[in-house]
Amino acid sequence: MKTFNFTLALVILVTLSGCKAIDSLTHFTIPFNTNVTIKSNLNIGSLPFIPTPPIPLETDQTFKSNNTAKELIEKAYIKTLKLTVLKPDGEDFSILKNIEIYIAADGLDDVKVASLDLVPTGKSSIDLNCSNADLKPFIMKDKFTLKIKTVTDEINTKDYDIQIDGSFWLDAKILGV
Repeated sequence: MKTFNFTLALVILVTLSGCKAIDSLTHFTIPFNTNVTIKSNLNIGSLPFIPTPPIPLETDQTFKSNNTAKELIEKAYIKTLKLTVLKPDGEDFSILKNIEIYIAADGLDDVKVASLDLVPTGKSSIDLNCSNADLKPFIMKDKFTLKIKTVTDEINTKDYDIQIDGSFWLDAKILGV
């Protein structure tokens, strides 16, 4: 009986560690970045959506180095999304009360991918809370845009250049397996 229990425990241990090893081969990230300008505005409250320029998804090399292909993606979501004030020098995100970011691509409905309900004052760089929305359809596209929705709590008399750095987390089949 002790041999059976030991063998069963060994099989379970090997199986679980094997799954983690396989996961490390099928999970990877794709970074992206872009810039956007929040224009000066004398209104306080919700502002119109601010679109980014199109962001190309140059995934061919990433897929190749991970032994997979676009059509083998099973799941995708935003893993990280960080915003940094580039200009004006010395400014921070104190003009914002909250922020939401949506992903958009031709032929697809916009999906909320990140937000921050209470933007901290005094910070020139913020990490947003990312959703777990499945973005596989967006990964299948050649490019996407982000749409930023902000609510201000003070008058903004300056243009703010913002850098957006993010990454997608992907789960893919390897070589069709």
